[in-house]
Amino acid sequence: MNNKTIMKGAGVLLLTAVLLLSATAVTANTNNITVMQPATKAGHAASARGVVWDNDLTYENLLACQLDPSYGELGSDADDFQLTATTDVGAVHWIGGYWNGNPGAMGMQITFYADTGSGPGSVIWGPVTYTNAELNEQFVEQVSTSYYYSYDAVLDPVLTCQAGVKYWIGFQGQLTFPPQSGIAGHSLVTLNEMNFKSTYFGYPNWVPGSTVFGTAYDLAFQLLSSSTPLTCDAGGPYSGATGASISFSGSASGGTEPYTYAWTFGDGGTATGQNPTHAYTAAGTYTVTLTVTDAASGTATDTAVATITGPSIEIGTISGGLGIKAIIKNTGTVNASGVSWKIELTGGFILFGKSKTGTADIAAGKEITAKDFVFGFGKTTITVTAGAASKTATGTVILFFVTGVV
Repeated sequence: MNNKTIMKGAGVLLLTAVLLLSATAVTANTNNITVMQPATKAGHAASARGVVWDNDLTYENLLACQLDPSYGELGSDADDFQLTATTDVGAVHWIGGYWNGNPGAMGMQITFYADTGSGPGSVIWGPVTYTNAELNEQFVEQVSTSYYYSYDAVLDPVLTCQAGVKYWIGFQGQLTFPPQSGIAGHSLVTLNEMNFKSTYFGYPNWVPGSTVFGTAYDLAFQLLSSSTPLTCDAGGPYSGATGASISFSGSASGGTEPYTYAWTFGDGGTATGQNPTHAYTAAGTYTVTLTVTDAASGTATDTAVATITGPSIEIGTISGGLGIKAIIKNTGTVNASGVSWKIELTGGFILFGKSKTGTADIAAGKEITAKDFVFGFGKTTITVTAGAASKTATGTVILFFVTGVV
């Protein structure tokens, strides 16, 4: 089929003028329209991911971007970008659509290129063709005969873009004419203006878009971080004793590396780093919070529980003789300081030594002897407390001696 026949098959429209000039013809109808951002669009697939390059989603018209099975390449568009941090790009979001015909089911071929200094160079990713069903096509609005939609494409594998290096992303709609398809453009140019090529219309190599459209445009697209949302795990549950150094272990995945780890331990203590240590000074149950921030400023939070026990104080043998003696043991693994103890006698006729208190430092695994010298007569109940431990015994006081302690 020759070009003349093709022109007739397209009806009264002159295909060349429609494809290359109709985009500018609708400018007056669509000027200054702003598309809702992904984060505010209900159910939008891009909303859960961080934008790492925003080329502006405002638009003025649609720029020809189409590969037709019969006509071949009717238009391919490309625009440049440059990230400030080395980032794994995991998704692309853009505004596109159709005009001069009912909306079709546009697929999209996406390609990433190196920069030549003035336009796209060698291919560094792709080309990958996405079907319309894979693009999360969401209707935005109709203006005159133009239909605007938003789209998402997930990159698999992700593309790692180096900080400060310029790259180009290329778009080529996959749609049978009619209708015509395009990607939205705006006259706010960041870096270089968009580039265009079309084998059908005699532009086999990339040229500045203004050469074809008469105006310098940029494309309405965003690049997003890894398509896997940032998550983190605070580990745990954790346990230990007061004064002991506890190791915490955090992890993160998704988002954009590198990650920054920030911890709060529930007792006022904080730390940074993936695997910090922390010692609690008081027994109790604490909520540990880990917050991870990735290179794209995305955040994730997770919590864990830390159960902290004090020194394990036990009361051993209570014995008599010349006064009363009680063994107090620290059966734990950390030293205990300032352990309060008390020996108290009730019953009988106790003139001296009815109650005795004191404090002691008890090393881990060690014991001390608490003593109380008494003077009195009669049967008595002996109660010994130390920390949270308590134990009772009975005995008989005869002057300075205590006998029959059980």
